[in-house]
Amino acid sequence: MDCPRCTRGRIRFVTVTSRSCATIRHMLAGIVLTALVLVAGTSDRTGRYGAFALAALSILWLFSGHGMEGWVLVSFTRTHGFTASNMVSVAGLCLAVWRFAQAPQAPQAPQAER
Repeated sequence: MDCPRCTRGRIRFVTVTSRSCATIRHMLAGIVLTALVLVAGTSDRTGRYGAFALAALSILWLFSGHGMEGWVLVSFTRTHGFTASNMVSVAGLCLAVWRFAQAPQAPQAPQAER
């Protein structure tokens, strides 16, 4: 049985194993969450690059974490709301902004006096 989300037009995305599309989405969400935690833990040593990576992974988590959403904290419509897993993205983005502001700036070249 094919998953309608895995089939786009005539091209069919074939998986090597017999896992369902939902299982693969859960695995992807787990990988993104693991990377998010690792980058958050090392963002103090990686400077602005770590802050950018943390922000990118936090935004990616918003789109990939649907399988692990948890409780709905605030409902916007009947089918959309702010869930407990979205707090991971908010925390990651806040940490990325803080790390970006705390990171030392690159030294500037000395200016020639006129």
